This record gives sequence, C-alpha cells and structure tokens, in this order.
Amino acid sequence: MTLKTVAQEAGVSESYLLKHSELRDRIRSIAGESPSPARRSSQPSASALAATRTKLVILAERLKELEADVKYLRAENAALRGRFLNSDGLSDVLPNEASGGSGLGRLRDGGHEGSPQ
Repeated sequence: MTLKTVAQEAGVSESYLLKHSELRDRIRSIAGESPSPARRSSQPSASALAATRTKLVILAERLKELEADVKYLRAENAALRGRFLNSDGLSDVLPNEASGGSGLGRLRDGGHEGSPQ
C-alpha cells in the first residue's frame, strides 16, 4: 500500500494526503513505514517554547492589572454603597435639580479628589 494507491482509491490527490500529516502518517504506519520525523518528536522546538513563555509572562502581567482593577472597583463600589445607605436616599447622593447641578452628582465623580461635591 502506498500513498498513491490510497489517494486513487479515496478519489483524492496524493498532494492532499501529503498535506494532512495525520492521514499520511497513518497510511505509512499501516504500510509498515516509519512516520515522518516531525510526527516522531513530541518535544516542541526552542522557539515555540520561547514564544509560549513570552505569552505567559504577558498574560500574567495582564492578570495582575485586572486583579488590581477589580480590587479598586470593589472598594469604590463599597464606598458608594455605604454613602448611599447612610444617606436619606438619592437626595444626598444626587444633586437637587434646583441647585443647577449636572444631574450626575457626586455619584458620577465617585468622590474623587478635585471633583466638585
């Protein structure tokens, strides 16, 4: 059995079988030939390992940034929730329409330094 005979029987081109290493190697193993060198080696190349390590470092840094963002937003949410629950309702958190405010009030600003309150 050869790739050529299998290709003819399957109604595909020999180049199709050559492009699909799994098919090619399976046919060769059935025929008693050794699989191609690329399939024998289960070890990734040094460049593939380096690329994977680089991606891992980048993803680890991004994860730290996102965890810090979540921590900050949770603290900000807790502070705003506390301000709301300690108020008489929305009148303490949002400006009175008669005061000429923007309608967004301190809730928008989150009470950050430099924002009008």
